[in-house]
Amino acid sequence: MQKEKSDFPELENLRKEIYVFNQRLTRVEASLDRMKTQDIQHDNNEIIQSEEEFEFNLPFQSEGSIEFRVGEYGMAWLGNVVLFFGITFLVGYLRSNGNFIFSTLMGFVSVAGIYVCSHYTRNSYSYLSKLFAYNAHLLLYFFTLRLHFFQNNPLIQNETLGLVILIAVSIALLYRALRKNSQLLTGIVLLLLVASGIFGNSTNVMAGIAAVTTLLAVILYYRYGWLKLTFVFIFLIYLAHLNWLLNNPLMGNSLEFIKSPGAGYLFFIATGFIFSILALIPKKEDISNEFIISSIIWNGLGFSFILALIIITYFQENYVPIFASITLFCLVFSIILKLRSFLKITASMYVLYGFLALSVVIFGIYGLPKS
Repeated sequence: MQKEKSDFPELENLRKEIYVFNQRLTRVEASLDRMKTQDIQHDNNEIIQSEEEFEFNLPFQSEGSIEFRVGEYGMAWLGNVVLFFGITFLVGYLRSNGNFIFSTLMGFVSVAGIYVCSHYTRNSYSYLSKLFAYNAHLLLYFFTLRLHFFQNNPLIQNETLGLVILIAVSIALLYRALRKNSQLLTGIVLLLLVASGIFGNSTNVMAGIAAVTTLLAVILYYRYGWLKLTFVFIFLIYLAHLNWLLNNPLMGNSLEFIKSPGAGYLFFIATGFIFSILALIPKKEDISNEFIISSIIWNGLGFSFILALIIITYFQENYVPIFASITLFCLVFSIILKLRSFLKITASMYVLYGFLALSVVIFGIYGLPKS
């Protein structure tokens, strides 16, 4: 009896230790399950991030030797550059020999082949696959452009039809970029869209496409929070407006102010109003207030510069209606911002700009010294 009693505490301690060990093992298993779930989510985030952010630099920081990384990434870049120029030169050579239809088919078949290569290398060679996709986008736009533009005897004789097809291809590429959630590819496609307007070589077309691109950039900020893209396109859009104002020198025209702005100045004013919506869009979590305010000021500077050129060149005797419209917009918009915007300083900025425009209106009506 004494032996059984003496063994009982040891058995009890052993049972307690087994119980504690079992509890610890349960917690470890639960932690491992959580880690696996986090790893899966992390891998998914990496896949999405890899689609959105495209690295132009060679990532030497990754594991592996420098020679391996240069071979993997540097040769991918070099190969795609050679592929791009090789296909364009081949198609150009065939076209110069009179094979217009065959050269066009060869170009689009090559683009299709590059898309196929991009699809089948997406898992094994993801970086190369992305380069293939970007290469195919640019080649598709280039060969579509050559259907009418920059040709002595184009395959598509009608300029309007050639421009419509070019814009349609740009829209298709934009849809693909948004499906990939790629900010970089979206920016490139928007730039191609603006270039399409420049190739159209018409004031209204250039200014109209610039205004549409402005609307798309603001919508993309509202939908995806891509303020960096919008900030860049504030500069590019006003540069496009300056281009048509100076007679589109990018297409080889003489550098001079056009005789009449037509409806171009209305599209320009619409551009400034559309970019102003940035002050009203709800703030995204990862964007600072300073960046938003800087974008609004950036828009104001570009708008004021182009507006001054238009007024001085075309409306020296009839600028009152334009500034009256700007005054009305700024004052009404400042009230909306005061009620709806999370940045109250933007209301003050627009009301001050409105009073400045009002001063110009008063000067235009009464002149000096009455004004």
